[in-house]
Amino acid sequence: MDRTEAENALTVIRSALREFELDINPGKTRIVPVEELREPRWVQELNAFEIAEENHLRQKQNLHRYFSYALEVARDDEEALKYAVRKSSSFLVHPENWSIYEAYLIKSATTVPNCISAVVQILITDSESLGYRVGKEPVTRFCASTISQGAPQEHHSEVAWALWLAIELGLQLPPAVSRILSKMRNSVCALLALHARSCGLVERKFDTSVWQKLVTLDSATNGHWLLAYEASRNGWLDGKGKMSSDPYFQEMFKLDVGFYDPEIHTQPLIRRKPSADEFSVDLSDFEFDDTAAEYIA
Repeated sequence: MDRTEAENALTVIRSALREFELDINPGKTRIVPVEELREPRWVQELNAFEIAEENHLRQKQNLHRYFSYALEVARDDEEALKYAVRKSSSFLVHPENWSIYEAYLIKSATTVPNCISAVVQILITDSESLGYRVGKEPVTRFCASTISQGAPQEHHSEVAWALWLAIELGLQLPPAVSRILSKMRNSVCALLALHARSCGLVERKFDTSVWQKLVTLDSATNGHWLLAYEASRNGWLDGKGKMSSDPYFQEMFKLDVGFYDPEIHTQPLIRRKPSADEFSVDLSDFEFDDTAAEYIA
């Protein structure tokens, strides 16, 4: 395939995506010769870093060097930081170094928002599986900042992950966040916000009128059926009685079909074996997710 054929193919892909109101990110899409598709040098460099696990002082130095390098490379290639964060999930961080590691995770997600899904999973894993004390103040600030900046710009993915982190860790979000969230029209973000409210993590009195208006008889065809159905099914918005008259919703309510389960939790990347001493730091005491450091180009 020559460059002209590649450009024509890209045009076809863009046209197909626009039928679903989607588009390609121009900043992350380019046409390159096959010979340029070699593994980036930073992959080898990051894999060569040794993160000492038997000595917390040496590990502290290793963590600084590792993330400093990844942040520097990320100025030219954001994938480097994403890869570094995912790879770091296989490190067994000493409790003495947890605050440093946590700070680098938050900085990574702030610098490259694409990192947020991995950062959220690591924070939840290390809090719930390893028993580390996540700094509630800095992580709450991170969640609030991500939502406050992302919601007005319709950065739904970042907002959704920030809300999920707050729910999983039980973080109380400030009132200003509720006001910003109430203006969003994305169904997933709205459901997460309503879930957070049901857990007492956001203001219970925040304005849901924008979402309530979407719960109508024609909800099945207005593009917000997921919000209308799940918010009604979980009792977060008033509308189950009204929507039950729709034959499609009626059947789903009858069969208790669900798309959003408030009882589901994040699967940890690291699991402590039942026989392990909770105060020891030994790799043999843990089971690691084999896909934790997978590189996705």
